Amino acid sequence: MLMSKRLKKYIPNVISCIRIVISLFLIGIEPYTIGFLILYIICGLTDICDGFLARKWNVSSKYGALLDSIADLFFDMVVLYIFIQILEFTIWMLIWIGVIVVIRCISILIGVIKYHTVAFIHTNGNKLTGILLFCFLILMKPVGLTLMVIVICIVAIISAIEELMIMISSVSLDRDRKRL
Repeated sequence: MLMSKRLKKYIPNVISCIRIVISLFLIGIEPYTIGFLILYIICGLTDICDGFLARKWNVSSKYGALLDSIADLFFDMVVLYIFIQILEFTIWMLIWIGVIVVIRCISILIGVIKYHTVAFIHTNGNKLTGILLFCFLILMKPVGLTLMVIVICIVAIISAIEELMIMISSVSLDRDRKRL
């Protein structure tokens, strides 16, 4: 049975909404348990699936791209909240993470002022940052907290600065711009 184009239009957005809900459930589950890992992996899979299906079915939309970015932001903030509480981040790590958050907030503010919408750009750097953040849980134990934070923060600050420069210099909003 063929799925109607109308139904296909909503599925990627529903998948993004599922990621938001599952991300919030992570707060109530003890990290590193089987339940936590299952939900964590589901969040990663939904991040891959929503955009893939939207492109495959040719139902991509500005709303869907924004919803995907919001779902990513929810997941990242929940994971950061969880791990800041249980891991021994040093002051320099927390300051570096804080600087990245401030740059991202400034970029969002510029997007709101300039384009009258919350604007996230799907640059290659932002995608790489998302992949590294997702892999943090898996790689942190064998690689070590300090090295993981350094690698992720280097990539994240470069991509945050790149997105900020794009927001400042662009005449029109292109959410799918790959690089500066």
